[in-house]
Amino acid sequence: MEKVKQFAIKIPGVAQRYERQRFNMRTGTAYSPKSYVQAKEAMRLTLLTRRVVPMSPWEHECSVQIVINEKLPSRGKRKDIDNYAKLILDAMNGLIYVDDVQVVELMVSVNREADEPSTELTVWSFE
Repeated sequence: MEKVKQFAIKIPGVAQRYERQRFNMRTGTAYSPKSYVQAKEAMRLTLLTRRVVPMSPWEHECSVQIVINEKLPSRGKRKDIDNYAKLILDAMNGLIYVDDVQVVELMVSVNREADEPSTELTVWSFE
């Protein structure tokens, strides 16, 4: 297989991350926190407005590279790198590819010495 289709985008601003589903004890149902839903929709909107979304979602396997640029936190705990990736992969479902199960290669890194916070995203499709 060869990487053929590609797009790259740099999204300014602080990267958001996945938040685990919550459980409502009263109703017995699970739900996604509002902040996660809003962050995912904001990512989807950014992809749409930057015109990087293909005419129809790719149906082939994909490779994704994510670089999170942020300043090293002066105090407090650092965020898990996999939670950044989860939100971004979920946001691309139905836009870039049909489902994130198509992602067969994932490279994620955090640059904690960046001057300005941003997210760099590159996606390749295999055909």
